[in-house]
Amino acid sequence: MNDNRMSISASISVLALLLSLLLTATTTSAGVIRPGGVRRHPYPQQSRSASAASTKSILLTTNLLRSSSLSAASASSPSAKIIQQGLPLNNPTSKPPRSTTALTAASTATATATSLSIPQRLIAGGCSRGVAQFVLYPIDALRTLAQTRDSRTLADVGTKALLRGCATTSSFAVLIGSIQFAIYGATRHQCGPVLGAALGAAGSCLVSVPQEVIKQRLVTGVYSSFRNAVGTIYRTEGVRGFYSAWRPTVMRNVPFVVATFTTMDFLKQYRLESRSNSKEGCAASSFNANSNDHHAHSDKPLSLTVAENLVIGIVSSLVGATLTHPADVVKTRMMTQAASKALPYSSTMDCIQTIWNTEGIQAFYSGFVQRSVYMGPLWSIQFALNGKITAALKNQNLRNADGIND
Repeated sequence: MNDNRMSISASISVLALLLSLLLTATTTSAGVIRPGGVRRHPYPQQSRSASAASTKSILLTTNLLRSSSLSAASASSPSAKIIQQGLPLNNPTSKPPRSTTALTAASTATATATSLSIPQRLIAGGCSRGVAQFVLYPIDALRTLAQTRDSRTLADVGTKALLRGCATTSSFAVLIGSIQFAIYGATRHQCGPVLGAALGAAGSCLVSVPQEVIKQRLVTGVYSSFRNAVGTIYRTEGVRGFYSAWRPTVMRNVPFVVATFTTMDFLKQYRLESRSNSKEGCAASSFNANSNDHHAHSDKPLSLTVAENLVIGIVSSLVGATLTHPADVVKTRMMTQAASKALPYSSTMDCIQTIWNTEGIQAFYSGFVQRSVYMGPLWSIQFALNGKITAALKNQNLRNADGIND
């Protein structure tokens, strides 16, 4: 059987060679002889076409010879089979390297795994905000009392006001945090941190305004319970009653969240870049010693520690509180004026002008200490918990992606 294959291959090689010689001879004989013994083709364009055909025939012959040689040797030489299959001669059983497409797909899967889905962002942001506001509710109650028109104290409303409506109104905070962090996380890379934070703040006002109305009226003693507050507001003012003073609330929330999230993003990126540069410098010195460990650690996403998130949260919130406190005072006055015996404000501008004319500029920063004591821990806990939950979810996504890739 092997002899028959070799004879057939040899016959094919001879026929290919004869065909090539015949085409070459035909092309050469097409010319005419100039005086002096130089052959010239009567039509130069045809001469170039004939030369191209001759070149193609020679290449065809070479390929036929090569394929016939491999076919003849395939029956008796294992190396020829290896060459035909594209495998290295020294290790026939080795696997070919991973293609560029496979490596790109793995890299894309890793990048996707380190980004959170919308439900995951809702969970991280909602849980962090709900826990933070629930723990710090009494401090927020003191801030509300300090900003009222008649500067109420605990002696006026009783110590129970510090916890009145704590659980129910803090449940609103879960939705507020979910909306803020989800919108900000989804739009920050496309729109930038400033616009992303503004969109998150504006979206959260759908929930934060009713929460503020109910909470502040409970703290100031206008209503005795959450159920009483919701029922009375709905009966006497309708749905619009839950959105009273929404303009000063938006005027406060949007700039505050923009300032806080922008400062947070700047400080976070600065800290992560510093840690990344430090990590790359340390890894470069030990890369040759253990390259596999270096590759494994380089895929793990960097995240801030709890202490770093706490510090960043305090600094970011203080920046935002300083810039937006006058709007917070106007918002509180508009929402709690039912608890005062003074003439009600007719509008937001009337509130601003009345405070300026009767109390002076210092009134716009009443309760600043109480708000700073509240906002610093509130946002530091939010950022710390959100960072912790986000890192855990990213690591879980990465483990799931590694399992799929393997």
